[in-house]
Amino acid sequence: MQTTHEQTELQGLWSQLRNDSVAAGLGIAVVPPDLSNSRLDYMKDAVNAHLNRLKDLSPHRKVAIISFSGSVSLFVAGLPVTEPVRNTGIDNLEQGLAAGRNVAGQTENWPALATACDELRSSVSSLNYGGATALGLTLAVATGITSQASTTASHEIFLCTDGDSNIGIGKVGTQDDDNHGRTFYHNAGTRASQCNTKVNVIGIAGEGVALDVIAAAAQASGGLSSTVDIHDLRRGLRAAAQRRVAARDVEVTLRITDGWVFKPDTRVTATLSEDGRVLSYTQAQADDTACVSFAFAPDPSRVEALAARASVTIQATMVWTTATHGRRVRVLEHTMPVTSERAEAETQANVAVVTMHVLQQIGSRMNRLLAEGPSHWTAVQEAALESRALLESLQQMLGHVEGFDQREEAIISLAQIESLDRMLAEDFGRGKTFPQGS
Repeated sequence: MQTTHEQTELQGLWSQLRNDSVAAGLGIAVVPPDLSNSRLDYMKDAVNAHLNRLKDLSPHRKVAIISFSGSVSLFVAGLPVTEPVRNTGIDNLEQGLAAGRNVAGQTENWPALATACDELRSSVSSLNYGGATALGLTLAVATGITSQASTTASHEIFLCTDGDSNIGIGKVGTQDDDNHGRTFYHNAGTRASQCNTKVNVIGIAGEGVALDVIAAAAQASGGLSSTVDIHDLRRGLRAAAQRRVAARDVEVTLRITDGWVFKPDTRVTATLSEDGRVLSYTQAQADDTACVSFAFAPDPSRVEALAARASVTIQATMVWTTATHGRRVRVLEHTMPVTSERAEAETQANVAVVTMHVLQQIGSRMNRLLAEGPSHWTAVQEAALESRALLESLQQMLGHVEGFDQREEAIISLAQIESLDRMLAEDFGRGKTFPQGS
């Protein structure tokens, strides 16, 4: 199942390429004292407001605060402050995760937010301006901590940062191997997802450095990634917290009428059968706005046989785990008419669905290629050219839709398509060089 992005959020994701869970789970607010004093004050205010909101909504939840500069410190209400975790001797993600497990102790002994909130707020208010930013180590430690908690509950990491990861593992601007750059944060997000943990990255606009790289952790874990103005941090944290996880370990299997085939899908978890008639997706978790989009077409070898058919049927089998850990199955079936007239099909197209699917496919393909590093820059540029051609075809199709609502939707979609096309041309056009670590 592919988590749905509003079209404006998808556009925000491309901009970054340029520049209430279960009460028993853990919440970790990660706060960097590496900002100017005024920016740090806004950060403190936003995190404390978020703690108050969590206390009202989920008083039984357990929360910790991690602060970081050149080292990482964990604060849990009612427990002694741990020794800072330093970069020395930590050279990769696995060592960072181990450091988190060591510092976590027995998470079941952490006090609930109902009694811990005031002490946590006090720890946030006492933060002072720091120096370097060990962002990769911080994320590894936070993920290691959640891995010590219950695997049947959901956990969240709220990482508020200006994106300037400039020391230790996850350092941006160095060689993009498994311990640096986009690959590191993608791997960190994947490990978080395996621990039922969602990483939410709230980037601060203005002085952000490589926020698109760090956002890979959110994308891999099913979390939210957004860039906000320093004055809008409260809103950004609230938006991340309000995404409710509706299902986990989701499996979706689509089957289509004989003579039709699904188109290849660029999403990492998609699997297409050899005959093209069965398409499967998996997703670690999905929120209550999640959806699946897919594309299908006549089997080229069966076109003549399809001439006499008036419809095509698709069956969807969905299997998932509920919040109460029960396994559920649901089967849906939908039959739709077919036509041999392309113009007739285009005039009746659902603009929002078609546009969303195209944008998702382009986004997942480009992100996967970018995660593979500088050696694949040529493939990135070729994919950008193909994506721009696809956007041009979509623009032409949207010009044929009928009906007031669809035409109104098309106006919105066309503006966003044009913006995405412009970004692709500016960022991945011929003659562009690949920035290491991005």
